[in-house]
Amino acid sequence: MEKGREVTKALGVESIMRSVKTKDFIRIRAGVSPSTPKGKLKKPKGEKMIDFIIGNFKPNESKALAVTSKKIVSALETILKDGLGKAMSEYN
Repeated sequence: MEKGREVTKALGVESIMRSVKTKDFIRIRAGVSPSTPKGKLKKPKGEKMIDFIIGNFKPNESKALAVTSKKIVSALETILKDGLGKAMSEYN
């Protein structure tokens, strides 16, 4: 979670910033890249990246998405109830 941060390489977020004419909004990011057993991201390259982004989820990815979605909902509830600072300290 973050608020009011400059964005690099995130064209969708840049588009939102232009539309709302501010960078002062809360952003919750959820990563989609697989990682190695040591936690290093393994980002697909070239055409594999396109297939990765717009392709279907694998069964294990669907399970991970369900868990992540529940965490995001909890984080949003905390933001609304207790504020961004509390949510950031709990979920970041």
